[in-house]
Amino acid sequence: MLTFKIILYFTIIFNLSLCLPTKNKSNLNFDKYSNDKPVRDKRSTVETKPKVTLDEFFDYTTFSHLSFSSTGQHLLFQTTRPSWNTSSYANDLWIYDIQTQNKTLITNNLNPYVTSRWSPSDRIVNPYELAVGGCSFGGSLTNWLITQTKRFNAALSCSGQVEHVSSWGMTDAHEFYKYLFNGLPWETPHIYQNEAPIYQLDRVRTPTLISTGEKDTRVSPSQSYILQRGLYTRGINVKLLVFPNEGHTLYNPWNSKMKIQEELKWLEKYEPKFKKWKEHAITVVGTYGQGNESNQLDGPYGIFIDKKKNIFITDFNNHRIVEWKYNAKEGQIIVGGNGKGRRIDQLNRPTDVIVDQQNNSIIVADQWNRRVIQWSNQKQQILIDDILCWGLAMDKHGFLYVSDVEKNEVRRWKMGEYNKEGIVVAGGNGRGDKINQFSCPAFIFVDEDQSVYISDRDNHRVMKWRKDATEGTIVAGGNGQGGNLTQLFGPQGVTVDHLGHIYVADWGNHRVMRWREGKEEGEIIVGGIGEGFQSNRLYWPRGLSFDDEGNLYVADFIACRIQKFEIVL
Repeated sequence: MLTFKIILYFTIIFNLSLCLPTKNKSNLNFDKYSNDKPVRDKRSTVETKPKVTLDEFFDYTTFSHLSFSSTGQHLLFQTTRPSWNTSSYANDLWIYDIQTQNKTLITNNLNPYVTSRWSPSDRIVNPYELAVGGCSFGGSLTNWLITQTKRFNAALSCSGQVEHVSSWGMTDAHEFYKYLFNGLPWETPHIYQNEAPIYQLDRVRTPTLISTGEKDTRVSPSQSYILQRGLYTRGINVKLLVFPNEGHTLYNPWNSKMKIQEELKWLEKYEPKFKKWKEHAITVVGTYGQGNESNQLDGPYGIFIDKKKNIFITDFNNHRIVEWKYNAKEGQIIVGGNGKGRRIDQLNRPTDVIVDQQNNSIIVADQWNRRVIQWSNQKQQILIDDILCWGLAMDKHGFLYVSDVEKNEVRRWKMGEYNKEGIVVAGGNGRGDKINQFSCPAFIFVDEDQSVYISDRDNHRVMKWRKDATEGTIVAGGNGQGGNLTQLFGPQGVTVDHLGHIYVADWGNHRVMRWREGKEEGEIIVGGIGEGFQSNRLYWPRGLSFDDEGNLYVADFIACRIQKFEIVL
């Protein structure tokens, strides 16, 4: 069942339309409505000359698909009626307010084969269940929208433009461009380029279904080919449908049916699924208890999972980094392991590790030695010295981010420029609980937009700092130390999925929580039933990470193990 509950597919956008009430309101009596007896409002007035009589108009108006909102305050319904001054039929979608007895017209261009339903949330539109789509100019706007935001789970682009100069040269409506872009291509080239999605495809994250007619002369099929190639090159999930012998509008009913079927499949494929994990974990590292042997750990901190599901672990009290190959019975020491010390081949209580897979190197936060070290091809190098580091992260551009517990800040370094001081990207305003301060910033995560998420340990919250921001926003916790769903207790590892859900290791509450940005409370996804060594319990969880299949790995500090919670498919 689709969770895109309201699918309004018309010229520009769907599913957002319920946020856009019109001024066309009138009263409607629903005291005696039923699904099989149409309700008619005989107080309506019209000014145009009708092609049907008044009685015929009301006799042929039907009300269907009646459904209440979850609060019971609003009623959603569709009407099919003869158009007043034409011989065609209009398909309208309305919202009726039970308390005020007013109805609001949402659209009078609803596809008669689409059934509209309420979102499962209390909101008219669930912000986590949005898709966008359109044809012709609506397709062009869809192409633009997906370059400007990641909020849509899926996109449907039909006969839309992506590069305006070539589109102007191939369209049969070239005069329209002069008014749209305030001139011809050589007169206002900056407008043609600035408003073309092709130059901003690097910002797209939305899975996109593209469709076009083979013989379209209004918007050349080449526009769809360009979009498909661009998204495919960027690694975005994309599919292109080209309908033979069709122009700007599909006239073959079989093609129209196929198009709708493919669009519904696409929406269903990318409907947001709120993941769940098995209650009981599998111990993948540390089944032999605390120790310093190759099959043991002593206080695991940060962890990193590569694409092959190999696990890299900061073995805190053993002063080493251990790699466990997928399904291995024991680990291999790849950094340190030569006792506690300051030599270049030694570590002193490391807290985090990341793998720079592009440069085939390992970067370690060697906290008690106050340095960040890089291991590459058996060579060691101190990247950053004199820093009480904790968390590490690297963005898609290769910039390295490091949290500094002493200075209560996060700095960013450009690859190869570690001799410089770096740039403060979060905090740096002293210790405190203001939104521009930290009190022991621990683990960090950097998303595709270079926003930094920081587990602010002693403030019991997770902060998000957008790129170039001067202050952060609280995205988890921030209500003091505690065990309620609105609170955290010394948060540690943090990561964010493609939907923007924030996952945090809630250290003192022995659980992992998921928060949706903007929500006042989170939800427990694993643990949360007290500390312990059983498979469904955690004991001071530190680092956490996901593999490519969505399985959750947690560094269970006191239990000296790595727990794998398998995703429930």
